[in-house]
Amino acid sequence: MKEASWGKEPFDLRLTVLRMIKLLPGILAITALAILLLFGGYYLKNVVLDQEKTYSATITIFVEYEDENWYANARYFNDYTWNLLLASDQMHGYVKNHLPEGTEIKEREDDLLVAEMPADLRVLIIRSVSADQQKATARIDAVAAALQQEFTRDVEDVREIRVIDRKEASLNLEDLRLGRAFVLSAIVGVFAAVCFFLIRELMQDKIWLPTSLTDRFGLKNLGIPGEKTFMENYAYVFQGKKNVVACSAEKTLDPAEIVQFLREANLQGSVLPTPVPCPLDAPENVGKLREADGILLAVKAGGKDAKNLELLLNFLETQDCKVTAAVLWKPDRRLLRIYYRF
Repeated sequence: MKEASWGKEPFDLRLTVLRMIKLLPGILAITALAILLLFGGYYLKNVVLDQEKTYSATITIFVEYEDENWYANARYFNDYTWNLLLASDQMHGYVKNHLPEGTEIKEREDDLLVAEMPADLRVLIIRSVSADQQKATARIDAVAAALQQEFTRDVEDVREIRVIDRKEASLNLEDLRLGRAFVLSAIVGVFAAVCFFLIRELMQDKIWLPTSLTDRFGLKNLGIPGEKTFMENYAYVFQGKKNVVACSAEKTLDPAEIVQFLREANLQGSVLPTPVPCPLDAPENVGKLREADGILLAVKAGGKDAKNLELLLNFLETQDCKVTAAVLWKPDRRLLRIYYRF
């Protein structure tokens, strides 16, 4: 038996990537769970259970200046100037004239006007934020009326202001950054899922490739069951042998299944093996293996990890049972096809 060099085995990146793709449903499930817990908790805490909710109403205005060459002559208002104007006492006086009777708005941190100029210096977005939904709507309407009437009248540079869009007051979610919270929770979920499955794959160290039987354990590999090369390899390796046994490397694999497969294959000129349970689970049958002149060892693809196979081979070596050939049983054919062709 070829001894396995566990610390010196190269990392198979291609196999690992293919296995991670195979585990993609599990990765997506953990990602969805992370989004549910992280983003759901963030949304529940800051939106559903938030006792200090604020509401935001917006208008989008278009400003026409008296000077047609306003941009070239630098006669325009930028977003900084607009915010100063909206916070001025003069503008507050204009706005109060258009508020509904009995409406009083106090200037607080969560009760303010904010101006934003996305691109065009003639297009301005004004947002009214308030802890009271009705007050937010009333104030933004009053701002729109004040800009179109008193402000346009008193400011010589402005010819006309038109409201091109208006949105009723709704729950203010802009400061919560829900989009970023969702993306961050998804990234954390994907990272956690990939790390979890990657560590699990490395810790379990399962056997997925037929060549691993030769490269890691020095066993003669018969190939993939069902392929023509497997039939030819079996006929060649066990030709002339009278007492052949087939044993499994673990309890979950029934050796009788292997014998039935070979019987249905109708191998001419080759003796059918006798099924023997896994020697680790039924060591009393090791005498049958010692008396045989040919041993076919079946290793289940993705079954118990390679350490279990190492333990079995050490036991057989101690019992003077030499494995003639091995086969990787029920391999993932799609994985093998992609692994060896690309």
